[in-house]
Amino acid sequence: MRAILATAIFSAAIIAAFPAFASGRCNPSQGPQLTVEQVTAKAESLGYKVRKVKMEDGCYEAYAINASGQRLEVYIDPVSGEIVQQKSED
Repeated sequence: MRAILATAIFSAAIIAAFPAFASGRCNPSQGPQLTVEQVTAKAESLGYKVRKVKMEDGCYEAYAINASGQRLEVYIDPVSGEIVQQKSED
């Protein structure tokens, strides 16, 4: 019984912490933000073909295609322009 209770408490703590982690990837309050055009140019200079850019959870989210033709979601810090995460759309 204790093991089940401990697992439930641990799982609840992980679930509660996840939104804070997801929104903590980027911190737009640390300075002036890049424009969508600047973010697009930055991603394209790194070899991505950008289809769309939008702001989500404090990061710019670029829907792009890499040099291999793979469709990706690329998360870009709005202040530094650094890629903080990318994941496959497929």
